[in-house]
Amino acid sequence: MLGAGVSADARIPQWNAFINRLNIDTIKKYIANEKLSDTDLDLLYKLFAKNKDNSPLIQMRYIRSTLNGPMDFKKIVREVLYEENPTVETALLKSISQMCKHPRMRQGVQGIITYNFDDLLEKRLSMDGIDIKTISDETDIVDLEKLNIHHVHGYLPKESKEIEKANLVFSEEDYHDVYTNAYHWSNLSQLTYFREHTCLFIGCSLSDPNLRRLLDVASKPQGDPQHFAIMKRKNVILNKELQDEIGNITDNVINIHNDVNNRINNLFYLSLGIQVIWVEDCLISFIASL
Repeated sequence: MLGAGVSADARIPQWNAFINRLNIDTIKKYIANEKLSDTDLDLLYKLFAKNKDNSPLIQMRYIRSTLNGPMDFKKIVREVLYEENPTVETALLKSISQMCKHPRMRQGVQGIITYNFDDLLEKRLSMDGIDIKTISDETDIVDLEKLNIHHVHGYLPKESKEIEKANLVFSEEDYHDVYTNAYHWSNLSQLTYFREHTCLFIGCSLSDPNLRRLLDVASKPQGDPQHFAIMKRKNVILNKELQDEIGNITDNVINIHNDVNNRINNLFYLSLGIQVIWVEDCLISFIASL
């Protein structure tokens, strides 16, 4: 189960950067007749970014409403997605590919669910000689002899000109459509893996409400956690900035806070059927050792 964190080191923009870039394109449409210096333009973009206090999904709805239909939206999203020439040579992508080299029949990685639009995973796996099948639509059929990659939020490969069928789940109304349709192919794909396999989440924040809903539906009551997630521990660190904000706080209070916070986080994820594997800065080496 792969989230946005998998593509971060590959120069794929993350949510905030993505939205800021799309916001700039949107703003340009409305100020075409304004004569502004480069400095004033930069300040204008920063002002809009600061003023956007809604959730990313709502911001994407604002942006989408200004574009000329879904095709225009998809083209702009793909342009932003690949504008930094992302690479497949990251240590994390190589490690994930290494994990996928095992046979499919009852051992090793049985399939991949990805919440990303990009095609970096496909390129990395193909380079490493792994037979893959991309599933990004309800009309795509699983191939049991290949490693199936389910793009449950849509798929926008860099070179392909066929983007009409790219049903992106990227804004508020998209999530509403998926959330309210119990038989949506992406929901069924995820539920199948949650119920029939042990899943490993990599690069996922697990903040998506629809994902948590599906985990709740698939979880076994009072059973041991079936799934695992690799997540970076977010401990509070004592520094001058924190003391200026909170007060004369001590190391002992910081340690108690971190301990209690970690326990609460563990219980939260256990309620979703997930055992978290907490790491500091050794995510890549940990995955490579699996």
